Amino acid sequence: MCSSDLGPLVAKTTGKHVLFLCRRLEGPDGRFAGAVIAQVGVEYLEKYFSSFKLGSTGIINLRTLDLAQVARYPAVSGPGGQTGNRNVSTTILDLMRESPGQADYTYRAVAPIDNVERIYTYHRLDHSPFYMTVGRATADFGGAWIERWLLLFGIWAMTVLSAIGFAVRQYAQACRISQERAAADRENEAKTAFLASVSHELRTPLNAVLGHAYLLSREGLNGAQRAHLERITDASHHVKQIVNDLLDLVKIDAGQFGLVEADFSLHQLCADVQSYVEDAADRKGLALSCETGDAPDAVRGDALRLKQCLLNYLSNAIKFTQHGTVRLSVRVVEDHGSELLLRCEVRDTGVGIARERVGELFRAFGQVGRPTMYPQEGTGLGLAITRALVQKMGGDVGVESEPGVGSTF
Repeated sequence: MCSSDLGPLVAKTTGKHVLFLCRRLEGPDGRFAGAVIAQVGVEYLEKYFSSFKLGSTGIINLRTLDLAQVARYPAVSGPGGQTGNRNVSTTILDLMRESPGQADYTYRAVAPIDNVERIYTYHRLDHSPFYMTVGRATADFGGAWIERWLLLFGIWAMTVLSAIGFAVRQYAQACRISQERAAADRENEAKTAFLASVSHELRTPLNAVLGHAYLLSREGLNGAQRAHLERITDASHHVKQIVNDLLDLVKIDAGQFGLVEADFSLHQLCADVQSYVEDAADRKGLALSCETGDAPDAVRGDALRLKQCLLNYLSNAIKFTQHGTVRLSVRVVEDHGSELLLRCEVRDTGVGIARERVGELFRAFGQVGRPTMYPQEGTGLGLAITRALVQKMGGDVGVESEPGVGSTF
């Protein structure tokens, strides 16, 4: 409990009255993590109140909800002027009993300290356990308008304490956000380190399996043995690709994935990509083509990641196309001299995708329903990684598709 709930306390170091304001801090799991405390000296409040121009008989008084005095200007001697006293007019006590919980009270009363009749306004600050009292002698003013003016003035004066409370709340919120961000960063670092370790432990034996499979393929195998060996090789490549995709995705999410820019031949890159998937297309009898159109040959960028994106598109197109064509095309959309915006698209005559399912394609682990002829669709990571890579290169991804006609990525 803070002293704002109890009234001012005497500081051990100075022996003077101070007011403590505090806010609870919670961790990401909602559990108590600490508190932020602000200390305001009563003398500071009294000095600040002295800057208000209320005339020779005007007063400003800050009290807690149980009417314990925190600060008063002008200060008076005797029990009525001491910090913590509860000497108030019976009028305000009666008003509070008649209308409990009200934010504002306005009344006339004779002050027991100096026997001066004043018009008073009590105003409670939202979300803070204080009343601000502003009063001026009735002899100084005439008419009911002064009561309304005092009410407005009291509200304005309370903004001083509002600013203190708001600053404490803002600081507490900043601390909480900082803690949550630090926890998220630690979680990402741990996740990346874990997957990097797992990736290394998996890829090492997988590479051994692929190496031995290659050596076996050079031996004199019969048809059945060679078919089994091809299944082992395909499955090993598939698992290795999943491991690589998972690691790429985690690095992208953690902001640890950077691009490496260098000069390269765009035409050669497209030819290389086409050569990588030619065997798969030939086995299904598909017509595979590549067009670079007006795209220049010499460009600069991350050739490896661009190749990864195009291979992912082409592999998917061949996987879901049973007959017809698969075509890769590259053309210039915008030419700003030193920068180019290229449109790279892969068009196929495959099964297509229903319009309402297109939005699921580029989410991690997102897959759309496919016919039963495609029992192994992969993890759904490839398109999510492609989208992240393309956006990192300053572009974007999209798809146009019609079931039974084909798709363009």
